[in-house]
Amino acid sequence: MRIIKSFYILLIIALSISCSNKKEDIEKAEKQKFSKEEFGREIEILITKKGKANVKIVAPKVVRNYSGKTYNEFPEGMQLFVYNEKGEIESTLSAKYGKMGDRSSELLAKDSVVVTNKTGEVLNTEELIWDKKKSKIKTTGFVKIQTKDEIIYGDGFESNEDFTEYQITNIHGIVKVKEGEI
Repeated sequence: MRIIKSFYILLIIALSISCSNKKEDIEKAEKQKFSKEEFGREIEILITKKGKANVKIVAPKVVRNYSGKTYNEFPEGMQLFVYNEKGEIESTLSAKYGKMGDRSSELLAKDSVVVTNKTGEVLNTEELIWDKKKSKIKTTGFVKIQTKDEIIYGDGFESNEDFTEYQITNIHGIVKVKEGEI
């Protein structure tokens, strides 16, 4: 009986020594456990200006990330629609990935980014930033723009958010095409 009591006492001592619950360890585990959460599926985010719809973001999945600065991720892609004052769509943006910070005025779109305006001009790039405050879209990467009669290549781009007035940096190719070839 005495041997059994001694065994239990040693077991309790061993367990108490091996299980240290430091505050830092607990906080680190909690942050890792709750650093990301699925915020929603088939979600629409509406951004307004002066009470009117300005931009709508549609995504199949939104993940909220709490590690460091809080931001929303669109890991399964996203679409962004820019509206004019009449409520008509002026331009669209689609990408396979997106990221938008809570306190940031910027949305990052990555991977197969396509922007189309109401006249049918199409921008293709791999990464684009939409600045909500400045109502601008921009990239420093490679761009390809298709218009009715041209295909323009460049390294860098800036435009208003409806993609009707834009500048291409470091243009390195303009190809004229005949109607119907694009």
